[in-house]
Amino acid sequence: MKRDKADVDKIVETTNSMINPFEYEEEELLHITSGTVATEEVEKDLQSAYDRGEAAFIAICKERLQTREVDSLTSMKKLKLKTFTSMSKTTKSKVHGKEVSLKADRNLLARLVVIGRIRKVDLQELLSSPWDQYL
Repeated sequence: MKRDKADVDKIVETTNSMINPFEYEEEELLHITSGTVATEEVEKDLQSAYDRGEAAFIAICKERLQTREVDSLTSMKKLKLKTFTSMSKTTKSKVHGKEVSLKADRNLLARLVVIGRIRKVDLQELLSSPWDQYL
C-alpha cells in the first residue's frame, strides 16, 4: 500500500508539473508537457494530419489494390509533417573523431520556466548547477 501511494503521489506530482490546457487562455496550440507554443507550420501540419493521412490511405488503396498500378509490397512514402519535435534544431559536431548529433533543445528551458512558475521557484535558482552545492 505504501508503494502504491508513492506511485500515485509521483503521478500526481508529474501531472501537476504540466500545463493545464483548460486554464490556458490563449488560442495557440501548445505542447502540454513543456508549454512550448507551436509555430504556424507545425500547427497547420498537426491540424491537417488526419485529413492528409486519410487521403494517403485512399490513394494507396486505389494504386495498390484497385488498379494495381503499384506493387503492393513496395514501400509507402512517408508524410513529412512538422511536429513539436521538428521545432528543435539538430546540429552535428565532431567529438574524438566521431560525428555526433547535438540537439539544441529549447524545450528544456521551456520546461524549467514552466516548472518554476508552477512551483514558484526563482528562475536563477532553477538555472544554477546542482553541482554548486558540492564545490
